[in-house]
Amino acid sequence: HKAKKHAPVFYDNVAQDKPADQKNTYGHYAWASRAVDGNNHQAWGYHSCSMTPSTGNPWWEVDLMDVYRTWKVIIYNRQAYSKRLSNFKISVRASNVAEWKECASHGTTTTSQILHVLCRAHNVRYVRISLSRRE
Repeated sequence: HKAKKHAPVFYDNVAQDKPADQKNTYGHYAWASRAVDGNNHQAWGYHSCSMTPSTGNPWWEVDLMDVYRTWKVIIYNRQAYSKRLSNFKISVRASNVAEWKECASHGTTTTSQILHVLCRAHNVRYVRISLSRRE
């Protein structure tokens, strides 16, 4: 009697329409939820970007509302200001009381509009993108 093998399940975007938060919101209408609303246009005028102030260890996070195994995080970076997303790390945790575990980092300034960042981790419910301390 041979046990059945189950194929892995891949999801397109488990973060879409899930609760998101950020340390602070920069300006009007730059809510964290804009990053997961399904509108991935990278121009500010299309009401698709979230934004935090660049000082004081800014971060953005999403609650996936269930536990997943992650492979990568795709970031749609804002046009015209893409260099602001540099020296960042991606951290994950399984619950709101678990410790954050870094699964990826990106140390150099990037001009890429869409970033595919490998982030292989098990038991992921929360995903956080944080910038290194800026004054």
